[in-house]
Amino acid sequence: MPQASGIGPRGDASRVTQKKGTGVPTSGRNISKFNRIQVVTKYNRVPLHRPPVKHSFRTTRISTTGVATCPSTFRPPIASSCRKSLSMIDLSPAKIDVNFHIRPEAGGQSGMGQVGERSSDAQRVDGKTDNEDDGIIKSAGSLVCHALALNAWRRRREEVAELSGTIEKLSQQVDHLQLQIVVLRRLLETENNRVAKLSTEVHGARAQLEDEVKQKGEIIAEKEMAETEVKKFQQISDSREVLAENLRNELLSVKDQLSILATQMSKEREKILKLREDKKILLEKVSGSEALAIEHEERVEKIREDLQERLGVQVGIIDTLQGDKQKLTRALKVAEMEKIRLEKRLSSSEKSGKALGLRVNDLEMQLGDREAALRRIETAYNAQLIELNDLRERLLRQSHESGWSTRVLQIAGSVVRAPRAILRSLSFLSATP
Repeated sequence: MPQASGIGPRGDASRVTQKKGTGVPTSGRNISKFNRIQVVTKYNRVPLHRPPVKHSFRTTRISTTGVATCPSTFRPPIASSCRKSLSMIDLSPAKIDVNFHIRPEAGGQSGMGQVGERSSDAQRVDGKTDNEDDGIIKSAGSLVCHALALNAWRRRREEVAELSGTIEKLSQQVDHLQLQIVVLRRLLETENNRVAKLSTEVHGARAQLEDEVKQKGEIIAEKEMAETEVKKFQQISDSREVLAENLRNELLSVKDQLSILATQMSKEREKILKLREDKKILLEKVSGSEALAIEHEERVEKIREDLQERLGVQVGIIDTLQGDKQKLTRALKVAEMEKIRLEKRLSSSEKSGKALGLRVNDLEMQLGDREAALRRIETAYNAQLIELNDLRERLLRQSHESGWSTRVLQIAGSVVRAPRAILRSLSFLSATP
């Protein structure tokens, strides 16, 4: 049977609400009674109109006009002892019993019009007439009309039951839709709150973006400053490389002078041997050369004073070199601190940071090489000082042994010339920044 409005117990309205709000139940089974009462009491603004429940059906009485019009002779008597349902009657002309009894179908609900018993006894046919077959056909027609009327009444009753069921389902769906409206309102409120929160977050993100742009500009300016500082360091390193090359050249010249001094010392030793032989001769002449000896002593004292002054100057130069070394170490420490600071600043920009890191590493390697060169120079200088002290002591011994001869004085003068060259080189180094 077709339904009245085309909406089943789970019709299109419930499907639409399921698409709009996910998680909202479309049937009352998933919502507890307590929650339903709370929602209804909280949102009393939505009126709930329920249609009145019909406890009775509108019955359609079957008209018995067709039956009444039939002649009484063809209406068989109906007795209560032999009532039979119309669906059980065989309407074929050969098997129709004249003495059967008709009863209305039992099982109708409240409000149904029941067909009353036909208690009036039909008059029996006194005799068989010629048109007996016609009477049987007419009685069969009346039975068919009665059966059709009963079937129509049954169909109307089923339709009424289906319509009442659809009405109840629609009322339940209306309740569910009202609950869904309440839930959707709450969801709208939560979504509006979320939109407000998101707008505030967007404003905060914009402010953060502006701050980051400012920080980026500051970092770029710091990067440019760091590049300028690196260029300055490169210039300083180039100047120091030039100084290191000059020092190497001077060291080579000093080595050449030392080799010359070594050859002279070998010659002087040979001369000392000869002087020993001459010493024996000179001892005989000592009495005659006392005045010369006094003069020689005065000259030797002057030479000693000169040597002591030169040693003081060399010690001062060594102190200045040590001070320069400390300054260089401090400069190295400062360079390392600046390197760390530059690495921290340039960590944000990867490309420029890598390039600057490589440059700083090169500078560190160059500084390490320069420190090693300075240490080598210091060791060479200390070795030369030791050799000079040894030479001075030997010369003093030889001068005592040779009786302060003029040759010894010449050797001392030649020895003294070498420290002067060294002092000049050291003074040049101390004068250079």
